[in-house]
Amino acid sequence: MKKIKINLLLLGLSFLLFSCNPNSENLQEGTITGTIENYTPGSIDKIEASSSYINDKSSDNPISLGVGTTKNSGKFSINLIDVPATYITYSENWAKLFDKKVSNDTIEYDADFFKIEAYKGTMKVGYIVKTNATYSLAPYDLGLYLDNGVTLVYLLYSKSSFTIKGIYKLAYCHKVFNFNVDIKQGWNEVARTIQKDHDYTTFPPNYHEFDTYTYTTNIPTDVKWRYFSY
Repeated sequence: MKKIKINLLLLGLSFLLFSCNPNSENLQEGTITGTIENYTPGSIDKIEASSSYINDKSSDNPISLGVGTTKNSGKFSINLIDVPATYITYSENWAKLFDKKVSNDTIEYDADFFKIEAYKGTMKVGYIVKTNATYSLAPYDLGLYLDNGVTLVYLLYSKSSFTIKGIYKLAYCHKVFNFNVDIKQGWNEVARTIQKDHDYTTFPPNYHEFDTYTYTTNIPTDVKWRYFSY
């Protein structure tokens, strides 16, 4: 009887842990799993994550990080490889973010990837992205032209663990970066949310305010995997 009670207790605790996790479809030990919210069965044959890195032999060396398929329900899974040790990872610049000896003017988009390529046969037909954006937008525009409150979830690979908590300002381009990230060794999800404070309705635009980019490893509950086609 005691053994049965203990098993039931463990089962109950497991249920609470998983039911309280709004991002159970997430990144676990280098495996991306999820469900594409707006998926049409048969529209995608293959998905692939890739990125470009710098090493001692090349300044632009793209590699495939993982390949997967989708089910009719829109569920998918990709096992990501570890980035080879000879490659310089984007997270190495993140870890030095507040070191005054390091140039920080490119951190806005420096992550391994946020778009997963989608194929029909051998043709690239679009991307899947984890975001709260629901409007129709060409994939190459994502990350560049975003509305207030839009969140994109980036994938960042790190060779070590580190924490960044603080604010960095780029006065010359009127941007504020607000960091609250706990990066672990291996693959990480990092959510970036934009708050546009410029007045783009005037000409020339009002540049008296700053755009704020908030980075966090606490993934918001409103982001979903969505498909953006060409």
